[in-house]
Amino acid sequence: FVFPSKTDTFGIVLIEALACGIPVAGYHVMGPKDIITDERLGVLDHRDLSKATKRTIAVGKPEFCVRHVKENYSWVKAGQQFIDAL
Repeated sequence: FVFPSKTDTFGIVLIEALACGIPVAGYHVMGPKDIITDERLGVLDHRDLSKATKRTIAVGKPEFCVRHVKENYSWVKAGQQFIDAL
């Protein structure tokens, strides 16, 4: 999945792509860099989206993406983050 935005602050579509087993290529900016924390999830680049895309195809791991979302993005996790922030 190629995420071309440099200004989207969270990018829920990144998590949706990962949940479907699709690694992500994007720019290394706030939002994507908070979600794509491992090369098996995808690759971010500061300037070259083509380079990030090619690297993502080479190193992305669909099974890892699905497992990562199941373990890290749930209502229980979201609720706990809210409680921790209080």
